[in-house]
Amino acid sequence: MKKALYLALFLALTSALAGAVLSGVNSITAPIINDRAIAAVKTTLQEFFPQATEFAELEFEDATGLITNVYEAKGAGYAYNVKVQGYKDFITFVVAFSEEAKIVGFRVTAINDTPGIGVRVKDKEFSDGVIGKTSTSEIATLSGATISSSAVVKGIDAAKAHFNKMKGIKDDGSSVPVPNEPVITLGDPLLILSPATASSPATILDQTTEGNITTYRVSSKGYAALKGEEGGTEPNIYIIKIDTTLKTVVSVAYETFSDTKGFGDKTNSKTFLSQFEGLSLVDANASVDVVTSATYSSTSAARALRAVIGK
Repeated sequence: MKKALYLALFLALTSALAGAVLSGVNSITAPIINDRAIAAVKTTLQEFFPQATEFAELEFEDATGLITNVYEAKGAGYAYNVKVQGYKDFITFVVAFSEEAKIVGFRVTAINDTPGIGVRVKDKEFSDGVIGKTSTSEIATLSGATISSSAVVKGIDAAKAHFNKMKGIKDDGSSVPVPNEPVITLGDPLLILSPATASSPATILDQTTEGNITTYRVSSKGYAALKGEEGGTEPNIYIIKIDTTLKTVVSVAYETFSDTKGFGDKTNSKTFLSQFEGLSLVDANASVDVVTSATYSSTSAARALRAVIGK
């Protein structure tokens, strides 16, 4: 009986001592383990939260499966490591929120996507549309890089949802964004009635008239169709509206864009297409400036208007 009692006391003391030792070891090693866990992103965290001196990785739940890590910058905000499927491969990035629910940082940390298209999500044209927004703001996708930018936006939305739930912020989704228009530069002028627009003539598919406005659907080949790029064989389809009284162009717009992405799609912008507005159908010197690096696609639009003028 005494032996059993002594054994029980011995085991109890041993367990208590082991627990105390483990607790002490944990108090020493926990900060080391935490530092190692965030070492890979610490430089980024310090850049996003320069006022913070203490960082910690948090446990979290995420139904989307897109968030891989959550970090707290004590007293400053939170950052999320996110991994999404892009057009060709996975895209990983970090997005950071301040305590005031403002996005203070965004950085793509790994990407293997289409040059000139999907990789644009790591460029300033996309990050400028992210940083400065709030946790309830909508984020716009990139025109011409819809698949990859939509995937990244979905990942940002997952981080926003987690942050808002953690902070008790209601997101009513009232903000509706418009896609970021690609950054374009206009180059040399192109006469509507030039030799360039005379080759590979466009085709008028149909037309309708309402009052003094006639609307034309016009098929015109772009770079992809003319050169066989990306296996492209389909032409671009334009909607051209003409004021038959004034004999001027009301508008030129794409119905279907079938040209090269990342280059030709830059012509699908207000900056380029608005140049057609007000052009006279009887002015032999009417012209628009081509989009730099998208001359063929610019010519495709001008060729479509030429078909209408020659009708």
